[in-house]
Amino acid sequence: DKGSQDSNYSPGAKKEALTPESIHPIALYGKLYCCHINSVAERVVLYRLYKDAIIKQYSYPTYSRHMGISVVDNLLLVHHMNSGIVMIFDIMTNNMQPFVSPLPVLCKGTEAMGTMSPQPSKLADPPQSHGAIGGAATPAGAPSTGGGAESAPQGGEAGDELNPFKVGNKVVCVAMSNFLLALDAGSEMVWRIDLDLNAITMSCPNRLHTISFLHRRSETRHPRRNPKDMIIATVKTMVQEHENLSTLKHAFEIICFVIASSPGCPLLDGTQSPQQGSPSRSNLINSGALELEQLYEQIFESLFEDQAVELDFLFRAMETFYLCSISFHLKLPTCYFALMIDMLLAMEHFEVLTQYLSGHFFEDSCELAAKLEALGKAHYPHLSQHAVDMYFRLKEYDRCCRLLFQQGRLIDALRMLKDYHLSTIAPATFLSAAAETQDPLVYASVYRFCKEFVPGFDTLSEAQTSQALLYPKGP
Repeated sequence: DKGSQDSNYSPGAKKEALTPESIHPIALYGKLYCCHINSVAERVVLYRLYKDAIIKQYSYPTYSRHMGISVVDNLLLVHHMNSGIVMIFDIMTNNMQPFVSPLPVLCKGTEAMGTMSPQPSKLADPPQSHGAIGGAATPAGAPSTGGGAESAPQGGEAGDELNPFKVGNKVVCVAMSNFLLALDAGSEMVWRIDLDLNAITMSCPNRLHTISFLHRRSETRHPRRNPKDMIIATVKTMVQEHENLSTLKHAFEIICFVIASSPGCPLLDGTQSPQQGSPSRSNLINSGALELEQLYEQIFESLFEDQAVELDFLFRAMETFYLCSISFHLKLPTCYFALMIDMLLAMEHFEVLTQYLSGHFFEDSCELAAKLEALGKAHYPHLSQHAVDMYFRLKEYDRCCRLLFQQGRLIDALRMLKDYHLSTIAPATFLSAAAETQDPLVYASVYRFCKEFVPGFDTLSEAQTSQALLYPKGP
């Protein structure tokens, strides 16, 4: 229907009739669209196709009348035929402008890096395969790792005879699993077009948009540059450069949302996230969820061990990440809290550590309680009580009783032994420990407990020894 054409141009402009070359069905993030190339208005319009309706959803400015489109990894690529530049649009950004600034394609050699990295091959007879003849493309301003390749001048003229997207070319694009094949019958060339995530992320000024963009990229489609590793590198750089905590909070919220939405993720209530989410949510995640242990090892622990960031800022960054994880009901591994305790001890913020432990800021776990126990035995005796309290909250009564006994709190250990019917420590061991204290009141209390609550205690040799000590006979 000609009346359904996009009308984002002046009222007096001549409307262009629809042609087969201006209409293309495309699929983005599992959704089917009709893409209309409106050369008169210099726009690309996307209409969402439903079973019973067609709805206009996106209209992107292209600033060129001569353009072609292609789709790589759910991104809409608009090729300017007269200049060779490429505009990248991502419908998930809800932004009517390109995700990054348009960049020209230059041919510089097989080792070059580019936003679009085409590798041309000479077409042989149709039944046969084609062989690589070298050459690659890179955007102006993007970093190049090419060695030995002749540098092309800035602009769009260099390698123009190899560029398939130019005026007059008849290019057929075939979407593969992780790249795009562009068949240029005029020059008898086949181009393999890949996305260079490194060049794209370096061209994006907003790191929050970069993190979201990388989460939507699949590892299987980008074997050369793992999107997860690039997310970690981006966040690590933000922490190293002392990014504003509010910006870090937004970055952590994006990461926590994706992790919480991934199937099988452990949650605070002991459950796991559903194995299968909604299609829109699965498209957003696109298997880009990070592992919590991976974040800990490659960001926080690495920065702590390398002393690359002031401890105070690194602790506040970890605290911010912990609060974000709570808002998404994520259960953090114990290593996070153990590292935060090490940071507070290294900064000698003992009062802050006491407040956090008393207020149960750290999640209880046997591993964390064991760490507090070890620290209490080594250099920080005041942490032993927090270990006892954590064991008790975890209902680890055996370990709690044993720790009380090791601290010399025999009466408290006996009381726990009685209340929870434990058999952790033999009564004779209590008597021996009580004798070593050389406190007759403690010894008498332990003896009365054993005599009253230990069956057959009077027949034991320890009972006779205890009676001799408590009731010595006169001369």
